[in-house]
Amino acid sequence: MLLAAVEDLTGSIPLVIFPKAYEKCAPLLTDDEVVIIKGKLNRDFRTDELNVMVETVEPLEELEKVRSLHIELVDLTDGSLLSRMKETLTIFRGNDPVFIRMDGRSVELGKNNWVDINPDLIQQLEEVLGSGAVNVKYAVVKKKMEEADLNV
Repeated sequence: MLLAAVEDLTGSIPLVIFPKAYEKCAPLLTDDEVVIIKGKLNRDFRTDELNVMVETVEPLEELEKVRSLHIELVDLTDGSLLSRMKETLTIFRGNDPVFIRMDGRSVELGKNNWVDINPDLIQQLEEVLGSGAVNVKYAVVKKKMEEADLNV
């Protein structure tokens, strides 16, 4: 088991890395290496201090941040709202996926309906659909192999 700490410009937090996880991530655990650490937040019952029980460590250069637009449609009775929403999405066409949530189900729209997420798009959609109907979600995912290979 390895006890370590990870820090950024705002502070540091202790890490606990058990042998199986350590075998996989040891080469990445060097000074000044920028990594993404995934694990579970844990409170040490003896000292009452927080630490992270590390599950995985991945180099930042193999990951990318992606965003997606999520639209919640509730009590939709006016058909013209859908037409205005589609017009707005068409104006801001781009590379960010769009998800529509209605009646508890979420559906991803096809690539021809993807958008370039920006404040103007959010504002226009909320004018049509109401405040809070639009959310932007961010996720960190592995880069596609062809993109990762270009950075070598």
